[in-house]
Amino acid sequence: MQNKWQEKLSWIFIAFPLVGLAISALSWLRFGIDLPYLDDWRVYLEGRMGSLALKYLFISANDTLYPIGKMLDSLAYRFLNGNSIAYQFISMIGILGSLLFLQWKLLSLVLKEKLLIASAFSLTLFIIQPSTYWGLQDIAYHQAIPLVMVLSSIYLILKGTWRNWYIPIVVMLGFISGLSYISGAFGVLALSIILIIFSFFIETSERKPVLMGGISLLIPAIITTFAQAWVIAVVQKGTHRPDAPLALPIESDFWFFMLGKIARSLMLPFNQPVLSFIVTCFILALVLVLIFIILKNTIKDKKQSLESISPTLIFISIFGIIFVYLILISAGRTNLRPEEVTSPIQIFSFGFHRFHFFWVTILWSWVIAILFIVLKKYSNNLQYKIALIIPVLVIPFLLYLGVFDHAKYFQYESKIRIDGTTCLIKELQRGTDINCPQLYPASLKAAFFKAKETGASFTRIIPTLVPYIPLIFRMSEDLNGKTIELKNVVVSSHKDGIVTLQSEDTDPMIIFNTGNAKKMAECKTLEMEVSMKVSESSLAQLFFMSPNQTDYQESAAATQMVHADGHFKNIIFTVHSPNGFVDKLRFDPVTMPQQFDIKELEVRCRM
Repeated sequence: MQNKWQEKLSWIFIAFPLVGLAISALSWLRFGIDLPYLDDWRVYLEGRMGSLALKYLFISANDTLYPIGKMLDSLAYRFLNGNSIAYQFISMIGILGSLLFLQWKLLSLVLKEKLLIASAFSLTLFIIQPSTYWGLQDIAYHQAIPLVMVLSSIYLILKGTWRNWYIPIVVMLGFISGLSYISGAFGVLALSIILIIFSFFIETSERKPVLMGGISLLIPAIITTFAQAWVIAVVQKGTHRPDAPLALPIESDFWFFMLGKIARSLMLPFNQPVLSFIVTCFILALVLVLIFIILKNTIKDKKQSLESISPTLIFISIFGIIFVYLILISAGRTNLRPEEVTSPIQIFSFGFHRFHFFWVTILWSWVIAILFIVLKKYSNNLQYKIALIIPVLVIPFLLYLGVFDHAKYFQYESKIRIDGTTCLIKELQRGTDINCPQLYPASLKAAFFKAKETGASFTRIIPTLVPYIPLIFRMSEDLNGKTIELKNVVVSSHKDGIVTLQSEDTDPMIIFNTGNAKKMAECKTLEMEVSMKVSESSLAQLFFMSPNQTDYQESAAATQMVHADGHFKNIIFTVHSPNGFVDKLRFDPVTMPQQFDIKELEVRCRM
């Protein structure tokens, strides 16, 4: 009876990550929008869509050489016309599906019993969580390609049937990893060194796969690491951004940021940083204790069979690869934080942002796997009890934290692309330039028309001519009237149609009414477009009130980032109210005291 229940529970444990992958893929198909975002525009700006020229593939960008990723992007453009929905769906199924498959194969290699394998495999739910490489940039998944390559290499080396013709395959996997992203090069270097070192703790008769695998990986590791280091040292001049120097391991900020990434991989609550910090330290302490125990046993035994050393070798390899990755991330991104983020707990919380935690999610199944192996020496019964208890506790916790909330995440992120589509249409309607900072912080006019000429799929839904939407308010016509009220901001000058203002406090406001209360009351979707130039990058907000509101609220507002680059930016806010709007809008152009210019502010209404 117990075996039957264990069999049923095993299948349930296995099912959760697979269901999570299915939910993620279907949610993306449901809410995904076909439109490039941020770095995706780079290829359109360069006019190299679909190019497979070596000169193009080996040009570095964003701190890395990534010819493998560029090649995949070009193939996607040739066969999918760059369709974001199709491309992200394929990369999601391909990458996440491969990671689940490889985790299962490697866990099966060392644990043998189905309940133990299923229990450890259930923690691959961390890999499937929302807000990873999918949902925004199409090209973000490039950073996960090295993980597939290194896990494939480990499995090929340790699966027990080594053949000399595996060597070119391992070398190829190493080159793919190292030329997919900078982290892939350093990850393969770490893996090759670990394999070579561990080979000397294996019986001589069984050493060959590990030693030959390590040496085979060392060749592409050295070549690609040197190439990637050249990009950082020479091309990037040693930093990701001139105003943010590299952080060093001798700085505490470096480690607090790294702990934030580890905490985020565990889906710990961002709004309770102290609790998350304590839990992270506890789990990390467990990991270090397990590492100490298995390394102590390895050194003590001196020579082991390949089968007996495989769990330790896999765990240390994965840990080493991830640790090297975290060092790279912490060095390059710790100092990219805002100036007001200074305390250790603030830096720890800052580490939660963005998807750079993803690599760490690979580790957690192996922490449990090694725990089982350590416990086996003391008690088989305890091993099985823990195998049942951990998924029963962890899976409900992850469900509560939203591990299956992919639909909610993709729907939320789709608003960026919806606003971006609106902005593109508005800018095309104006017939001058295309400035949509919610999509890319520079003009997109040339990029859009290059995309249209080559048949990019997203241009099909964006007409170059659209019906004109009548204005209901223009600031240049009302500036001297009584419809505009300035708070915490004064007009410095008004010349050639440009109003220069100086904010006197941290909360400057421009409050105005359109003078057409009837249209505002009937309006369901309001668009406000402002052409402005700021001296310091800042957030701008539009607040509105529906008839049932008595004051302005954060829930009834739209926010856009305004970048300071010396040029006017056309910022478009789109807000919705099914009950109409009160004819009194509030625009907060900046958040901090500074001088800024407004060329024009216009309000339109879609009934």
